[in-house]
Amino acid sequence: MIGPSNPVTSVSPILECAGVREALRRQNVIAVSPFIGDAPVSGPAAALMQAFGKEPSSAGTYDLYEDFVDVFIQDTRDPVELEGALRQDTLMVNRGKSLDLAKSILTLVYGC
Repeated sequence: MIGPSNPVTSVSPILECAGVREALRRQNVIAVSPFIGDAPVSGPAAALMQAFGKEPSSAGTYDLYEDFVDVFIQDTRDPVELEGALRQDTLMVNRGKSLDLAKSILTLVYGC
């Protein structure tokens, strides 16, 4: 599970460690986009994605993860269309919204 963290400063350093991408390819991986359109939910992810040479969007985030991700989750309000992406309300503005997203992801994993 890769949460909606900054793809450049939070996730990429982990992915660049020896063997991590290879290990993820052997697992079922779910990733949640930190973008809604071209804007991150919080922080400097858009500017950092551009500096990293990636589109600051869900599409750019997917591009960073596509070699190992099995399920990519985008926000329901995201105007970017990614074929095969699952749409969920990822804007966790309160505890209830956070729990709803967590339950949806757990249902994907465990089918309950």
